[in-house]
Amino acid sequence: DLATMALTPGQRAAYQLTSRPPGPASFWYSLGTAVRSVGRAIDSLGITLQDDCAHIEKLPIPCTVVKVAGVSPSITGSSFVAPSSNLVGSVKLGAGSSVWYAALLRGDKAPVVVGDKSVIGDRACVSGSTIGEAVVIGA
Repeated sequence: DLATMALTPGQRAAYQLTSRPPGPASFWYSLGTAVRSVGRAIDSLGITLQDDCAHIEKLPIPCTVVKVAGVSPSITGSSFVAPSSNLVGSVKLGAGSSVWYAALLRGDKAPVVVGDKSVIGDRACVSGSTIGEAVVIGA
């Protein structure tokens, strides 16, 4: 917050205290837990009333590494793989390489090899390719 950067430490502490909801934090934690419980109970009641017509919405869990035909991706310890990216099948990441958010590397039909220090950018799709060293793909 840019407005708090020019404040003295005392002013910053006072600002933080005034921006909190009134009362102890344990009260707000308990209230939040109770509201979530009521929400789950209402959702459960709705599912019971709809019976077999009910639609149960589930949020997908980010899937970073997927094994295909017994082959799973190979990631070196110095590589970065964003939680929302997907590496499928025969994918090999070189040292210092990175795969950013929502990127897809498909090694299900042909291997994908990413060289050392290469970057696969946000939402990039790579399928069955060999990428050299220090290459940037995407934005």
